[in-house]
Amino acid sequence: MSTKLNEEVAKIIIETGVVTFSPHKPFIGVSGIRLPLYCDHRILMAFVDQREHVTKAYIDMIQSLQIPCEIIAGVAKGGIPHAAWIAAALRKPMIYVRDKPKDHGKQNLIEGKLEVGQSVLVIEDLISTGGSSVNAVEGVRHSGGKVKHCLAIMTYGLAEATEKFQKIDCRLTTLTDLNTVVRVAREKNLISNSDEILIRKFAANPRGWKA
Repeated sequence: MSTKLNEEVAKIIIETGVVTFSPHKPFIGVSGIRLPLYCDHRILMAFVDQREHVTKAYIDMIQSLQIPCEIIAGVAKGGIPHAAWIAAALRKPMIYVRDKPKDHGKQNLIEGKLEVGQSVLVIEDLISTGGSSVNAVEGVRHSGGKVKHCLAIMTYGLAEATEKFQKIDCRLTTLTDLNTVVRVAREKNLISNSDEILIRKFAANPRGWKA
């Protein structure tokens, strides 16, 4: 991923309000970690031009990495719309992976049609600790799909997530990252120097930093 495109995606998610900074009054993430910023990529659904730009960035990455994929898989729930736009642009079948099997009906973990041996590309919106994304990769594999790559819009760059993906031998690549988002926000004077320091402390020690 080029530095220019990395910055362009960072600008998009900042300017559309996907990213909210609050280092002095942290948010609580699903994993229980206190977060100095919150990313809600579902907001991109409201911005046609910007979401198309992000979709194109995903596709450029798929092509540049020469990722084999017969099926595009979205991680529920944040990855689903992005997987749908990518699948539509590439004219590929799509599935999505739940965080757990349904408790009714067929009790599906995976919605859609997946054949044993098919190559699957997993699409996520945000990587925090990596838990939901790794579970999705493993869910597809247990159902017979072959997964070697997971793509996401942004990562917090936490070592915990990196280790999880390495453990399951799945390559994680993102369109942008926390460092780029923080740098762009600082250049635009959207955060102060003290805000930046707190956010970088979070990145270095996500479970032990102090707001």
